[in-house]
Amino acid sequence: MNNLKIIVLFLISTFCFSQNKVDVYFDFNETKPNATSQKALNDWIKNNPNAEIYQISGFCDTVGTNVFNIKLAEKRINSIEKILKNTKIQFSQELKKELFGEEFDSSINQEENRRVTFLYKEIVDEKSYAVDLGSAKVGQFLDLKGLN
Repeated sequence: MNNLKIIVLFLISTFCFSQNKVDVYFDFNETKPNATSQKALNDWIKNNPNAEIYQISGFCDTVGTNVFNIKLAEKRINSIEKILKNTKIQFSQELKKELFGEEFDSSINQEENRRVTFLYKEIVDEKSYAVDLGSAKVGQFLDLKGLN
């Protein structure tokens, strides 16, 4: 019975705290998201009211000095944080911020390097997944609602 409890708790924790990534793109030397990314971000905000952001990273292209690009990456992070903080989106108390200038060139396409990436997890009320294991019998299937 203890093994069953451990398996159910593992399944609940896996589904309750899955992590995801969002990329927001910027035009050259801009601190506000481009039109396509702004729309995508608005849609994401609407569809993810229970998200908690735990890491946010700012990237730039290779044009300009590293010092300039680090400052630009920071301004871009601040811009996205401001947008998200005006919603119900939560930020982790241990929010990790990373700034990358020209030394981090992840794509040949410079437009793809002008971005902010944030990692988030969906916070789900664990009580909604509670299962009464005390009345379960050996071989009985458990109905784990909402874990599709």
